[in-house]
Amino acid sequence: MNKQVDNISRNGIRSIFQNSAFLMGGRWINMLVRMFYIVILARLLGAELYGIYNYGISIYMPFFVLTSIGIGQLLSNLVASDKTSGHDIVSQTFTLRLIAGILSAISMTTIGWLTEEIFQTKVLFLFFSIALIGRTLAIWVQEVFTAYEINQHSFHLQLIFRPIECLLALIVLVKGGSILALALVHAISWWLQALSGLKLVRKNIPKFYFSHKLKHISYLLPKCLIIGLTGMLINWMNQGAITFTRYMEGMGNSLGQFALAMQGVLLLSSIIISFNDAALPVLTQSVHRQDGKDIIYVETQMRLAIFLGAISGLTGMFFGTWLVNLLFGPKYLEAGQLLGFTMWLLIPFLWGNALNALYLARSHYQEALLCAFLGILSFLTSLLCFAAHLGNMGVILSSAAGMIVWSVSLIIMMTHPKNIDLKFAVLQPSIIVIISLSVYFIFYNYLAFLLSMIVIISGVYLFGLSTSEKDTIKMLYSFYYSKKEKR
Repeated sequence: MNKQVDNISRNGIRSIFQNSAFLMGGRWINMLVRMFYIVILARLLGAELYGIYNYGISIYMPFFVLTSIGIGQLLSNLVASDKTSGHDIVSQTFTLRLIAGILSAISMTTIGWLTEEIFQTKVLFLFFSIALIGRTLAIWVQEVFTAYEINQHSFHLQLIFRPIECLLALIVLVKGGSILALALVHAISWWLQALSGLKLVRKNIPKFYFSHKLKHISYLLPKCLIIGLTGMLINWMNQGAITFTRYMEGMGNSLGQFALAMQGVLLLSSIIISFNDAALPVLTQSVHRQDGKDIIYVETQMRLAIFLGAISGLTGMFFGTWLVNLLFGPKYLEAGQLLGFTMWLLIPFLWGNALNALYLARSHYQEALLCAFLGILSFLTSLLCFAAHLGNMGVILSSAAGMIVWSVSLIIMMTHPKNIDLKFAVLQPSIIVIISLSVYFIFYNYLAFLLSMIVIISGVYLFGLSTSEKDTIKMLYSFYYSKKEKR
C-alpha cells in the first residue's frame, strides 16, 4: 500500500482534526456563554429593556455579516497555495476587512441617528457600531489562524474573552447599569479580543503590515464577493426555509414546529462545516501537489454524510416525538414527528459542503456560485409548488430538492468528475442504509431500531471504509492515546 497516495498524510489528518476541534471548541464556548448570557439578560432587564437591547442586536448582526464577504475562505485558499507570500495576502485582507468594518459601522450609526427618535437608542447604535469594528477584526484574526492551521490561538482567545464579557455584564447589571453600559461592555470585550489577536498575528507572522495598495485590494475584492455570495446562498439552503416560510400563506403557527425540527440539522451541520473550514488549507495544498488526497477527503465526507444522516434520521424517526415531548412539552408534538424527516437533510447538505470545499481549494469560485444558485432556484421553485399543499412536509421536500440539485450539479461540473468513485462514495453506503431501513420498517420496535443501528455501524467499518482509512482511524486513536499518556 502506497501511503503517499492511498490516504491523506498523517500531518494533514492531524492538522484537520486538531484545528477543527479548536475551531468548533471556540464556537461552542461562544454558543454556551451566549445562551447563559441571554437567560440572565432576559431575567434581569425585563421585557421592555431586553426588547430594546435585542432590537439593537438585530440591526447590528446583518451589518456584521456584510463585513465578511468571503474573506476567510479566500484567505485559507491563497495562503495554502503560497505561504511564502502569505504575509502579503494577510496584510491585504486585513485592510479589506478593516475598510468593510468601518464602512458598515458608519452606515449603522448613520441609520440609527437618522431614524431613531430616542437619544438612548441612538447612543446604543453608536456603541454597537464601535463593537462592530472590533468584532470584525477579531473574526479576521480567527480566519488568519485557520489559514495557518494554528486554531489553538482562536480557542484560547474565545475561552478568555467571552466569559469575561459575560462576567462584566453581570457586574454591570447587579450594580444597576443600563443597556448602554451593557453595549459598551460588549464593545470593549471585542476590541480587547481583537487587539490581543492582532498581537498574536504579529508574533506568528512577523512580516504582517498595513497594506495601502488599492490595486492589490481591488484584485481580491471580486473573489471575496463571489465566495461571500456563495456562502450566503448555501446558508439560505440550510436556514432559509424558516425565513421564507414565515411569510407564506397558510403556514400559521406550524412554522414554529418546523423551526424546532430543523435545529438538529443546524447543530450537526455546523460541526461538519467547522471541520471543512479547518480542512481547506490542507485540501488546497493537496490540489497543488496533485496527489489525489483532496478527492479521498471528499469521498470520505460523502460516505460520512450518508451514515450520519441515516443514524440521525432513524433516531429522529423512532425517538423524535418522545424526545421533543420530554424537552419542550406536548405543544411541540408536530416538531417531534417532523424530526425524523428533517434529519435526513444532513445527507445532501453535507455532500454539497464537502464538494464546495473542494471547489474552493481548486479556486473554482464561479462554478461553486453557479451550483449554489441552481440549488436555491430549485428550492424556491419547489417551495412555491409544495409548501401550500403539503405544509411542513412540503418545505422539507423543497429543502431536499434544493440541496440535491446543488450537490449533484457540483459533481457534474467538476473538471474531472470521474475522479470521485461514486460506487464507493455513494452506492455502497446507500445499500447499507437501505438494508437498515428495511429492518427498521419490517419490525418497527426497539429491537428493530437496535438491529438497524448495528447494520449501519457494522457496514461502516466492513464496507464503508477503505483499508487506508481504517489505518488512519487507528493512527488517530494512537495519536490521541499518546497525547493522553503525556498528560
